Amino acid sequence: MTQRPTTTTTPSPPCRPLLMVTVALFLACGDGVPKACGDIPEQTLLVGRFAELRPCFEDSGGKTLTLSAVSSDVGTTTVLASDSTITIRAVDAGTAMVTVTAENPGGQMASIDIDVVVWGPPGVHREDFDEGLGDWTPGWHTSATQSDGMLRFHPRYVAWPGVVSYHYVALVDWVFAAAVGNDTENTVIGLAAQPPFPERPQEYLISVGEGSTFDAIVDANYQFTICCPRETEESWWGRSDAIAGVGELTELGLAVEEGEMVAWAGATELVRIDMATHFWSSRLWGPALYTWPELGLTGIGGFVDRVDIWGERGTANAAWHEGPADIPELWTTRPRIPDVRIRER
Repeated sequence: MTQRPTTTTTPSPPCRPLLMVTVALFLACGDGVPKACGDIPEQTLLVGRFAELRPCFEDSGGKTLTLSAVSSDVGTTTVLASDSTITIRAVDAGTAMVTVTAENPGGQMASIDIDVVVWGPPGVHREDFDEGLGDWTPGWHTSATQSDGMLRFHPRYVAWPGVVSYHYVALVDWVFAAAVGNDTENTVIGLAAQPPFPERPQEYLISVGEGSTFDAIVDANYQFTICCPRETEESWWGRSDAIAGVGELTELGLAVEEGEMVAWAGATELVRIDMATHFWSSRLWGPALYTWPELGLTGIGGFVDRVDIWGERGTANAAWHEGPADIPELWTTRPRIPDVRIRER
């Protein structure tokens, strides 16, 4: 299935001065036709992850260009054009081609094609919350409703978080992602991944929210916590522009592969941990969503637009499907995004 194009309008750079023109003279100040400035290499993404790209087009007449983007297979990747940037989302394992087109007011166009390879474990569950809560169940201390295609939930009692859980999945090499948001400041929302009992630790939490975190660290807008029944075992936190504001959605995710756990928001990697050196369990038993208002206030919470779970059932030697042969190398050598500050407690 082919995605319908998404479009955005952005001014084209002005015509280059003659003193700067060399062999690019006819591209810079020629016939007024849009032209691509260069190609974008093949993109390889883990399911649930994003790539934010800035394709380069120019119009020699200095006309405003309208950018549009379309995916050849929305079951594998979707794409959104915004200003001068496109965002590619990896939906499920496979390959697709993203076509980006720039058009000037005269209807003249130029385009580039981007090959996308998506790899990862098979899909286990997806819930869009378009009709009720599906297989997600609120805790006895949580009020949860579905409206406008979203799950909304909040705690019912002081000193309790709001929690909505999925049934047990028993996965290894897994990915857990959701689009989440907060109704107010000083409230966090996040994903909780629980290994099977009695393995340790008992919970991995990634939370986002401006002005507060799970442990009330006021100068951070995200926190990744390794949690045991009565205390925090370890915690990482920081600030990132990838975290959306109040009333907006952040694409949040957790994954385990090749003995490492990674947490991300949108196209930005937040935390990466070598789990083997800590002797932490890498298995996923119980996925959950949670929200925690400041001071445990009731009636304030968050919302979730979509949840995806991928994973391998069975042994840790299960193979991920439809990906390139060098998956482990791609995973372990991906650079850390520079706009993130991380502090370890």
